[in-house]
Amino acid sequence: MQLELLQIVLDNTSEAIVLYNKEFKVLAINSRMKELYRELSDKDIDLGYDMRQYLNATNERTFHESSQKAINGQKQVFDFFSIGGVSGKWLNYTVLPVYERGGTFCRSHVDYQRYSC
Repeated sequence: MQLELLQIVLDNTSEAIVLYNKEFKVLAINSRMKELYRELSDKDIDLGYDMRQYLNATNERTFHESSQKAINGQKQVFDFFSIGGVSGKWLNYTVLPVYERGGTFCRSHVDYQRYSC
């Protein structure tokens, strides 16, 4: 029941949210994040997937570094320009540590604005 309620809350926010563990496996993801990944990469992302498989060479290092800092308890915020399809997007990522009784997890929250290329 609690997981169902969490998914309802996640799916009814305008933010793109994914929760992943220290091994970068997706634990929870909302529909907005699924849409964003599909739009940017023409790939689908789902529970259990390794977040690193969705990265390109340009953003892999930034993602890995910010995730490690979040695992160590530090909030990370960064921007980058992504080319996807026929338009570019400025993406603002916020990676926050999320604590649970069993350990520390990362939460990635994405806001973005679209600009024409």
